[in-house]
Amino acid sequence: HLVNRYGYPEHAGATNEERRGPYIYLLAQVTSVHFGEDAQYYTVRREDTLNEQRADAQYMEPITNLIAIDAARQSATKRPDHEGFDLNPHASTKFIWFKPIQDGCSNCVISGKVWLRKIRHKVQVQVDSCLNGNRPYAISIRFTGINFLVICSIWYLFIDQLRLAFMPHTADFGCAVVSCIVWAVLFLELMLEVFVRPHGYRALIRSDKAYLPSTVRYLNSFHLISEMISLIFFVPEFVCLFSKDRKCGDPFNFSLANSCLMSLYGPDRLHAFFGTSFLCILRLRIFGLVRHWTKMWINNTFVRVKGKNGEWRGLRGKGG
Repeated sequence: HLVNRYGYPEHAGATNEERRGPYIYLLAQVTSVHFGEDAQYYTVRREDTLNEQRADAQYMEPITNLIAIDAARQSATKRPDHEGFDLNPHASTKFIWFKPIQDGCSNCVISGKVWLRKIRHKVQVQVDSCLNGNRPYAISIRFTGINFLVICSIWYLFIDQLRLAFMPHTADFGCAVVSCIVWAVLFLELMLEVFVRPHGYRALIRSDKAYLPSTVRYLNSFHLISEMISLIFFVPEFVCLFSKDRKCGDPFNFSLANSCLMSLYGPDRLHAFFGTSFLCILRLRIFGLVRHWTKMWINNTFVRVKGKNGEWRGLRGKGG
C-alpha cells in the first residue's frame, strides 16, 4: 500500500494537509549515500520487501513525524486481508525510543565510510609517488667540484684529531698518503683561485660592487694568507712519505700530539707557548671550509649573467 508525502495512507492523517494525495510513496530507509558525477544519490531499503535499490533525491521526501513513520510502516507491511490502521502512538514505543539511536549509528557509519574513502585515496597517492619515484620520495645525488673540495677540506680539518683519537698506528701511513693528496688538491685550488681573479680586483673590492655575489665569490687576501699559513703547517702530517729516517706516526715537533703535551707540561713557558700557538694555527684550517661552503651557496643561490656592457651581474637563482 502506498502513502502520501507525509507518510499517511489514504483516509489517514490528523489534518487536511496530511490527508492530501497523491499516494505514490513507499516507506524506505536510507542505508548509504553516494556521490555521482552530477549529484548525489542513495541506496535505500524498501520497508515492504526489505530489498535495497537506488533512489534519487528528486523522488524522495523525508518524514520526521514518528506517528507518520509508524503509519507508513504499517501500510507497507499490510496484507490485503487486513483493514484499518492502528494510529495509536503508544503502539510504536520501541520505534520511538530506538529510532534516534539507529539514525545516529547510520550517520556514524556514513561518516566513517567517507573518511575511509579519503584515507584510502591519500594512501594510494603516496604509494604511487613512492613506487614511481615522485616527490617527496625522489632522491637525487649531485656531486660537483665544490663538493669534492668540501670533502677535502673536512679531511684537512679533522684528520689529525681523528687519527690521534680513533685510528690504530697501522693506519698512519694510509692517512699520510690521503693527506698528501688532499694537500696537493687544496694548494692547487688556492693557486687557481688567485689566477682567476678579474682584472682590477683591488679596485673592484673598493667600489660599490664589492658585495655583489659575482665579486664575493673570489678569493680575498685575508683568506689567501690564512689558508697559506695553515697549508704550510699541515706539511708535517705527510712529510714522512719523503723521509727515509722518519716513519709515519712518529712524534715530532709539528704534530697535534706533541703540541698538546708541550702546551700542558712545558717543560718551560717557551715550550708551552709554542704548543699553544701551534694549536691556534691549526684552527686556521677552517677558513678554507668556510670559503668553499660560501662559494657553493652563492653558486646555488645566484646566477651569473653577462650584461650589455660585458660586465657580470648576479641574479637570483632557484637555490636557497
